[in-house]
Amino acid sequence: MSSQNSVSPTAAATKAVVVGSALVVVGAALVVVTEVSGSVAGEVVGASSEVAPPQEAATTTSAMLNMPIRLITDLPRPPLAAYRNAFLSHPVGTISAMARIHVEGWAPEYGSPVQTDESLADEDRVDESVEVVGTWEPIPGSDDGIAAIAFVDGVRRIDARLALEDGDGPPVAGICGTYAVGSVLWDRTIPAAEVTHAIIDRVAIFGNGKAVPMPPMSAELIYRTESIAGSDPAGLIQSLHGQMRKAEATLSEDLAKGGVFVVADGPINDLSATEKVGFIKTHRRPYLSDDRVGIVGALGTAERTPLFLIGAGGAYPRYSWYFRLATIDRGHAWSGIARAEVSSHLDLATAQRIADRVTAIVPAVASEPHIDPRAPQNLVPIAALERELRRRMGDPAIVYRALRAATLGGVLT
Repeated sequence: MSSQNSVSPTAAATKAVVVGSALVVVGAALVVVTEVSGSVAGEVVGASSEVAPPQEAATTTSAMLNMPIRLITDLPRPPLAAYRNAFLSHPVGTISAMARIHVEGWAPEYGSPVQTDESLADEDRVDESVEVVGTWEPIPGSDDGIAAIAFVDGVRRIDARLALEDGDGPPVAGICGTYAVGSVLWDRTIPAAEVTHAIIDRVAIFGNGKAVPMPPMSAELIYRTESIAGSDPAGLIQSLHGQMRKAEATLSEDLAKGGVFVVADGPINDLSATEKVGFIKTHRRPYLSDDRVGIVGALGTAERTPLFLIGAGGAYPRYSWYFRLATIDRGHAWSGIARAEVSSHLDLATAQRIADRVTAIVPAVASEPHIDPRAPQNLVPIAALERELRRRMGDPAIVYRALRAATLGGVLT
């Protein structure tokens, strides 16, 4: 039953008006209260009310002063459908009961690990039958006891924006950029890991096919000069990124030719028949057909899909597979999923052996959410390598100041 206590309207934060035999309370929501056979009933009908005319308001106020306001404390749960639908983008019942919203585990500034773009699909050139022709099932990884693995990655940075004036038209845009490429060797017999290679390169890139040498600076800050044909500033960054990716491919190939098993961050750039793997953290292209893609979400930790061939019949074919790095608590079906690829110039048996190895071993170095904002896909050795390479690139503020001083003839204002 309801409480029978009376509350002065002036002491209550809730406003009330009387309409016939009903008391309408306007607060967080609009509640219509009526007396039915001595009991009190209520229903939420909205969040606002029409304002009564002045003459009615005066009568209403007078009536309120002599009328107790019942505090409703034990009513059954009122129907809320009408109230909720007024504030939802979709009325209740129009979204499947299975639908669920997830917040990605990656920090927002890093984008999302799953950002598929249907326009990038190349499904007619994907052969899903290279390993399994019939029904696909998850394949568990297998650790073959390999003694060492080299992780290869690169980082880049824009040190300064440039403007080149040569007296012939408007200034030409340019950039000073630095990139660093290196490797971490994980010796599984100790176990320990150390940075074994670190290559730092600095380049000044100008547009419109124009270029001049950069002014001299310290021995640690030497920028070679290059140019691109276009004038789009985005093309300058693409040129820098392309040089970094080429350096990554060269280092990966050199290590693989020396007998080291390589896991390189990002797609593979060199398709020679050496044992190196491209490790892809994000998913932007929908490679699998509707009949096959469901298996990805069903993978357990250290399980993979069967191999499929990307670019079948094209100039750059490679074997690829999806595998799960970690099972994410309350994550969506693709949380913790990575993709890997190897050259199709390897025979199928070798590609299968590498896929089993990577699927079993790499989850052991997956990062943790409380440590890395891109966990678990940003592997621990790769994250450590990135930090060390950035350190060796030099403090960005000091580099920028040195560039300013050099272009101003050694005088920094």
